[in-house]
Amino acid sequence: MNPYVRLRQFWHGLALRERRLALAGLVILLPVAGYLYVWQPLKTQWTRQQAEVVRLEVKLRELEADIVQVERLRRLPAPVPEPLEALIARAPAGAGVNRLGPDQVELHWSAVDVRAWLAWVAEAGPRGLRIERCELAPAATPGRLTVQMIVARTG
Repeated sequence: MNPYVRLRQFWHGLALRERRLALAGLVILLPVAGYLYVWQPLKTQWTRQQAEVVRLEVKLRELEADIVQVERLRRLPAPVPEPLEALIARAPAGAGVNRLGPDQVELHWSAVDVRAWLAWVAEAGPRGLRIERCELAPAATPGRLTVQMIVARTG
């Protein structure tokens, strides 16, 4: 039997008072169900979307600031690369130098001060020097290292 026909038979089988009670329950239940199953999920999603919009607006401001910074940096003249010899000359004292090619040098120290060597390595990268290989060992004197490294010009 068709479900619609069965529902209709059930409805007509109810007394008038029962029908009115069922309709009153339906009038109360529909707004509650609408609130719980439609309005509340929409409100939750709207709140999430608002938070996402705020986060994206902050990200957009950061990106716009980055664009300004990039444009400013692009207007600067290109840095003139420092000669490899000048970069090696800044190395801590006592370096043995063995030239491996036009842009590649092997450096070795038997006992270099750790702080001086680290400071030179830290400034060498931004100045266009790339460390291709580096072997470190503690020297006999505390605070000193035995270093063998190959450095090359970047680019």
